[in-house]
Amino acid sequence: MNQTFKENLPAIQNWLGLNPENQTASQLESASRLFQNTLGKLEQHPLLKHLNRINSDILGSYEPENVKIEIYWMPIALFATNMNVPVETLTALVTSHEFAHAYKTRRKGRARPGFEAHKVTYDGRQLVWPWTEDSFGLQQAESRAGWLSEWVTKMTGITVPAKPLLVLPGWYVVPKGVGMVSVLNHKQLHGAITRTPGNVLNPSQIDLIARQLDNLCRDVED
Repeated sequence: MNQTFKENLPAIQNWLGLNPENQTASQLESASRLFQNTLGKLEQHPLLKHLNRINSDILGSYEPENVKIEIYWMPIALFATNMNVPVETLTALVTSHEFAHAYKTRRKGRARPGFEAHKVTYDGRQLVWPWTEDSFGLQQAESRAGWLSEWVTKMTGITVPAKPLLVLPGWYVVPKGVGMVSVLNHKQLHGAITRTPGNVLNPSQIDLIARQLDNLCRDVED
């Protein structure tokens, strides 16, 4: 890579409008000019317009054969910068989108004998779909809940054990075991939140946590 750069340096300098014969500027100033001119050229390039014309997912993908979601950081960073939103916000949106693809794909399978096509069973360890068994989404829900608990404690000093929930819209969930993650459909979500046992936070604690979450999630100015 370095050899290729050195061989093409005169052409690069000419493209960016730099004078290779000018030896008066320091190396740092030259590098700074090179960087600024490169950014200027990139801003003029219609890259994002070309990307917007692509009629497929270029920010992420779901591979049903491998039960795997992939997130593509470079396109996400380009679009986030162009849209003036945090990279984290767009990443979360793309991840949610690919999760939707994953669960939609699961509805396309053929039910096995003795299984109803609209029901999924949770035994506390895995999800039993009409055509297969797996733990898709369970580990992610548990790990994100753990991260949130640690973050709230770090930012507020309040110990709040976050309860992981995995919501499967459109499915009739049959609970047959208790695990670290609660699995339910979208109609059960409100009841699961409001009836969760445990210590109730007082108003000042709720306000403190809400303000920290607002700072974390806010991506626009008032």
